[in-house]
Amino acid sequence: MTPESTSPRRPVDERILLAVVLVVFAVLQLAQVSSSLELGNGTYYLRDAIAFADGDVARSRYSPGLPVLLVPVLWLTGSDPAASTVVIEILMVAVAVAALVLTHRVVRRHASRWIALGVVTAFALGQAGLGFLRGINAEPVSLALVAGVVLLEGGGRRGLAAALLTGVAVAVRIALAPFFGILWLLRLRRRPQAASLALVLVMLAAGAHFATGPVADPSYVEIAESIYDGEGGGSGGPVVTIARQVGEGIVTFGRYGVPRLVWPFRILATPIGLVLAIGTLAAMAWGLRRRSGGLRFPVVAGATVYLGLLLLWPIRVTEAVRLVVPVAPVLLAGLAGTLDRVVSVDDEAGSSRLRQLVYGLVAVMAVVGLAAGLSGFVQTRAPSAVESDFFQAHRMAAARTLEGPVVSRKPAVTELMLGVPAIGYPAGDPTVDDLERYAAAWSACVFVVDGLGQGDENLFAWVDANAGDILAAVGATRIVVVDAPWCR
Repeated sequence: MTPESTSPRRPVDERILLAVVLVVFAVLQLAQVSSSLELGNGTYYLRDAIAFADGDVARSRYSPGLPVLLVPVLWLTGSDPAASTVVIEILMVAVAVAALVLTHRVVRRHASRWIALGVVTAFALGQAGLGFLRGINAEPVSLALVAGVVLLEGGGRRGLAAALLTGVAVAVRIALAPFFGILWLLRLRRRPQAASLALVLVMLAAGAHFATGPVADPSYVEIAESIYDGEGGGSGGPVVTIARQVGEGIVTFGRYGVPRLVWPFRILATPIGLVLAIGTLAAMAWGLRRRSGGLRFPVVAGATVYLGLLLLWPIRVTEAVRLVVPVAPVLLAGLAGTLDRVVSVDDEAGSSRLRQLVYGLVAVMAVVGLAAGLSGFVQTRAPSAVESDFFQAHRMAAARTLEGPVVSRKPAVTELMLGVPAIGYPAGDPTVDDLERYAAAWSACVFVVDGLGQGDENLFAWVDANAGDILAAVGATRIVVVDAPWCR
């Protein structure tokens, strides 16, 4: 018998498997890098970054932090959207990989290596990771910054570094202000220097957001006002409106937001969402925050307030996961901590069946997440026919001489493709009088009518009734010059 045959087998290092997961993630994301514009948030960020690079003050519905971070890239690549898009998307993949590494470090503090690896794999290779940690978006940057703050906010110089990351995070995504505000308010007494700096930076970042917009694009605040002002005074009153909004929020985030961090299907979504939510609170209750580097109470409290406020926000089902992704390190740590606690209790009882069940559940989550993520990856590589019509109509209109502003559902795309200022549709479905006042205030004579969404009946009918020259018509998309008094 040789010495090699008698030596004990070395356990598999989970870091090697994590590296494999990250390589798979990076390859899948890099395969989708494209020089073409998109209809999502990425074009808004690119438009604002180009404006900043050219010395203009960008104004849109989004926070200015990410466009500012992209300015150095544009200085190197120039302001050509096609060239800049490729470079920025590749950099975003690198940021997303770093964010997943940091998220794994947060989760690993609360669970055994296999549970932590399985939970992070389900997140990274599922619909949440492959769907939202790609392209020119705030999610990869926000996730990296939140995970970094959770890892660093303990105190001392680390606390000051966490405070600086907090300011950047709020500048990148203003919605995180409640999360960081609660976190640092609760840390103010024990870490006054870091907490004071963080709170000042939160206020400065929030001020920068409102100072740079929105002007042309309808903001989420305006959309919320249209819901609460329009319906709040209607049937049922404001209390019923708020209750309805909270109920819809619970369903949206309970079935499509929180669970889809690790589970891509509607089936079992509600119980998995409950496990994620209860797991986070249980992790706090079980005293993980008292362990060195554990999940601290202020972090959990901040995430809880953040998720609670989302219930009041008008959000589409398709965007529910997007808003949960930044606080994923906290939720995943809670889930992993709960599963690890179950295994620990089972070990104390001297039985392995429950432990095997937990490990099997985590493995199923990881495999199912990967399968669903790959399915979504294959389906989303090509634009839909309606999207292709939208872009083709803009390419046709770009050959014509026109003046802005152009009213469009996707003003950033319109502005970059046509080379003239563009503004967004007014919030909601305004009346004809509201439309005329809106268009006259902006001296808008060109309108993009498309098949990308639903509603906007009044807008489409008004454009049809006042249509003049048709600059382009492809499928459901038409770019029309209206014959209005302020255009003559």
